Amino acid sequence: MGIIRLDDAYALFEHRIWERALAYYDAGRAGRLTQIAPNLWHARVDGSFVYDVDIRLRHGRLVSAACTCPYAQQHAYCKHVGAVLLALNDMDESNVGGEEDADGDGGECIFPRDASKAVAAYWRTELRFSKRKQGAGVLGDDDWRAVRRILE
Repeated sequence: MGIIRLDDAYALFEHRIWERALAYYDAGRAGRLTQIAPNLWHARVDGSFVYDVDIRLRHGRLVSAACTCPYAQQHAYCKHVGAVLLALNDMDESNVGGEEDADGDGGECIFPRDASKAVAAYWRTELRFSKRKQGAGVLGDDDWRAVRRILE
């Protein structure tokens, strides 16, 4: 279990928004989580642009959330917030709370070198690109899921 309880958090989202949040999370779009104060987390999420998301927790429950995306300016919770909540749910509680972790990076996760090599090998040999965005090579959903499995 992560540092947040998702048992009731998903009920705060419209169904279609939560589904998009899951897709963003599976695609690895929720960037490095940083604890910027007790119970306050910050992340950057890749969407149409890079959006900043702040999440405040209390006793493992969502207290407030903010995102810089246009949707969040009109609605309570966006897919970017949902993706960060899912990332918080996956965080190991043992890495939370101290001023510095074992790597001395202030609580941020360092990308493991062997995981990087595994992703690079997959990239060279197995990756299939989707042509959905104006002919540019874009990772498909199956590719992001495979990369995520490698990293887990």
